[in-house]
Amino acid sequence: DEISEHYDVILRDCVGFADPVQIAQAFVRHNLPKDVKIIDFACGTGMVGDYCSKQGYTDFVGIDGSQGMLTKLKAERGDIYKETRQMFAGQGKLPEDLKGKFDVATESAGFYTGHMPPQAAEEMLECLKPGGYLIGTCRARFYVPNG
Repeated sequence: DEISEHYDVILRDCVGFADPVQIAQAFVRHNLPKDVKIIDFACGTGMVGDYCSKQGYTDFVGIDGSQGMLTKLKAERGDIYKETRQMFAGQGKLPEDLKGKFDVATESAGFYTGHMPPQAAEEMLECLKPGGYLIGTCRARFYVPNG
């Protein structure tokens, strides 16, 4: 929660974090309809929604374990994120009302040390309607083939 106030600036300006931009580009590259329903896992302050909204995608639900991040998201990007929920993904506690409801599930660097466990990928898939898209990022150093 402590970092939430400066999170965007740290990632964008200091680290050069491009993952949310790459996710928005994937929406365009796959020519997804503008009215898709999107669930953003480990949404943080809503950077994915911010970049996707510039491409016309604005129907987001965000989940994150940090209330501080969600508070900043609602203050700055509440028009994009119709709903937010404080929860930790990958704990086997995915609410029933999120299952099979979304066209797209996203995560931006959520599979990072200390963030979402691998089981969160299963929950992301559970949220999708048949034929839905999972769009996310992962650092090569954290990817373990067949692991």
